[in-house]
Amino acid sequence: MPAGTLNWWRAWVFLGVVVVGTVATMIGVFREDDDLFKERLKPPIQESQPLADKILASLLIATFLGLIAFIPLLALLNCLKLEGVNRANGADVTATFPTQ
Repeated sequence: MPAGTLNWWRAWVFLGVVVVGTVATMIGVFREDDDLFKERLKPPIQESQPLADKILASLLIATFLGLIAFIPLLALLNCLKLEGVNRANGADVTATFPTQ
């Protein structure tokens, strides 16, 4: 698996299969049921929802956004930690990513 590059064909094939499958499913389902499509376009938190649903939806959204924010941060911290370990061991850290 190449680190720091986009040259990973298996990942591109996987993403292509997921996108094509998702789009095909959405077209098939939403073509049959217009009301479902209209319901899916509504915001996740609505006035008519029970309080427990509003709280749960808010927690799920906050958790998801937190993961989106913290995963790259943790990856950066991990890279910095490994760089420090490599420097302490006398390794050359200038060639961290493979070149093509």
